[in-house]
Amino acid sequence: MIIDKKYAFLTVFMVILFVGSTASLRAAEFTQKELAYMPATLQIELFKRGDITPMDVLKAQKAEYDRTEEKVNAVTIAYWDNAMKLSEESAERLPEWHLS
Repeated sequence: MIIDKKYAFLTVFMVILFVGSTASLRAAEFTQKELAYMPATLQIELFKRGDITPMDVLKAQKAEYDRTEEKVNAVTIAYWDNAMKLSEESAERLPEWHLS
């Protein structure tokens, strides 16, 4: 599997920023593309801190889908409305998470 160097660097940069920063990160500080391709482990940490929401990530993923789908043509049926509803329900459960 070939990984685009730009995305590999971006992922490493985000992890370093996350680990080394005491400042709170907010969804607005990430581009849509960064949120769409952010590793799930980092997303979970940011969810737990309240810095991003599942809806932020889903909106970013949909924006990336909209940008690439015509060229990639990989999705037969998209259920964005249902996915948004489920992400909102997930956001309501975030305080109950006991992830380590």
